Amino acid sequence: LKFKATLYGHSLSALCLDGAADGELLATGAADKSLKFWGLEFGELRRSTLAHDDGVTALAFVGATHYLVTASKDGDVKMWDADSGEPF
Repeated sequence: LKFKATLYGHSLSALCLDGAADGELLATGAADKSLKFWGLEFGELRRSTLAHDDGVTALAFVGATHYLVTASKDGDVKMWDADSGEPF
């Protein structure tokens, strides 16, 4: 394990994260209801969105895509396009 970067951006605790299979993106979900997409080459914040009505508790990229599924304390499950930051 090699330390690469510290990512700052959520206003409350990050609760979950996953990396895309191609190594280009990292997604984080947090108690602040937000979903953030980070570029892994430089650690830059690429997109941020208010994803749910309550904290984002789980997320996972779908296979070798930039599609992401999130789940929240609000009971919703959503699918996102990480390249656009938009839900399906």
